[in-house]
Amino acid sequence: MRKKKCTMSIPEIIKMYESGSRTVEIAEQANVSARYINSVLQSNDVTRRPRGSWLRQYTINENYFKKVG
Repeated sequence: MRKKKCTMSIPEIIKMYESGSRTVEIAEQANVSARYINSVLQSNDVTRRPRGSWLRQYTINENYFKKVG
């Protein structure tokens, strides 16, 4: 089995992800696949963002139209 030629350390990958970078962006910079980045994050118990969350501009207040009283 070939060893991956990752150009970043694991703490660097985690720091980039937690600062808001996408896994695809990190993978391009680290010279590995996005799947490898996902496995690194999963094996280090990093909380993943929901899929497509970077597209959402607004949050929804579920209680906005409920009556008070």
